Amino acid sequence: MENPSRQHFSPHVDTSSETREAGEAKGSAPTSVDSQGRALDLLTTHDAKLRDLAHYLHDEIGQLLVSSSMHLHASMESEPVSPHLTTCLTIVQQAIERLRELTSQLHPSILEHMPLPEALRCSLDDRGRRNEVAIEHSTPSCWVPLPPAIEVTCYRVVMQVVEHAILQQSTDRIRVDVRQDAETVDLTIRDIGPPPGSDLLPSCRNRFCCDGWKESCQRIEWLGGNWQIDSTSGQRETVRIRLPIDLDATSSSEGDASEEPS
Repeated sequence: MENPSRQHFSPHVDTSSETREAGEAKGSAPTSVDSQGRALDLLTTHDAKLRDLAHYLHDEIGQLLVSSSMHLHASMESEPVSPHLTTCLTIVQQAIERLRELTSQLHPSILEHMPLPEALRCSLDDRGRRNEVAIEHSTPSCWVPLPPAIEVTCYRVVMQVVEHAILQQSTDRIRVDVRQDAETVDLTIRDIGPPPGSDLLPSCRNRFCCDGWKESCQRIEWLGGNWQIDSTSGQRETVRIRLPIDLDATSSSEGDASEEPS
C-alpha cells in the first residue's frame, strides 16, 4: 500500500512516438538522444519567440506607458488637480506593473545579463525581501553555461516552486540547492520552516496541479529529465529536478562515432 504521507510523481511523456513511427517507415528508429535534441531545438525556437515578444512589449508598449505616466505627472503640477487625472495616473502605473509581470513570465530577461546561478541568487533574494520569507540558496561558484532552453527551464521551475510556496503561505523558510556536474544539473527546493498551522494546508498534489506546473513538467520531460515531489502530511515538501546537459555535444559525439570507418 502506498504511504499517504509521501507523494512521489514522475509521469513519463513519450515525445518521440511520432518521430519513431516516421523513422520506422524509413527503416530506422531515432535514438532518445535524437528526440531530446529535437525537443531542445523546438524549445529554443519557442523561447526565442517569447523573448522577442517580451522585448517588444517592454521596448514599445512599456515606453508608451512610461511616457504617458510622465505627462500625467507633469499635468498634476498645476492646481487644482482633477480627481480624474489622479485616477488615470493610477491606472497607467498599474498597467506598467502588469506589463512588467507579463514580460517576466514570457521571458526571464535577467538570464541575458548574468549566469543562471547569479540570476537565481538575485531573484530569490529579492523575492525573500518582498515577502519577508527567509530563502537560503546554494549555487556553484564555477558554472558551465547551458543551452538557453535548459537555463530558462531551470530558472522558471525554481522561481515557480518558490513563489507557489510563498503564495500558499506554506513556509517561512525555503532552501534552494543547485548542483552541476559533467552530465546533469540538479535542482532541489525544500520547505525547511513550515509556519504554525501548516498541517491544515492542502497536500502537494493539490497545490501543484496547475497549468504552469504541468507546463514546466512537460519541459523537463521533453529535455530528458525527471522530477519528483516528496511531502509528509503536506509539510516540509521537497521538489527535486534533474536535467541532462550538453545534449548537443552528446549528439555530435554520437554522429562523429557513426562516421568513423569500420
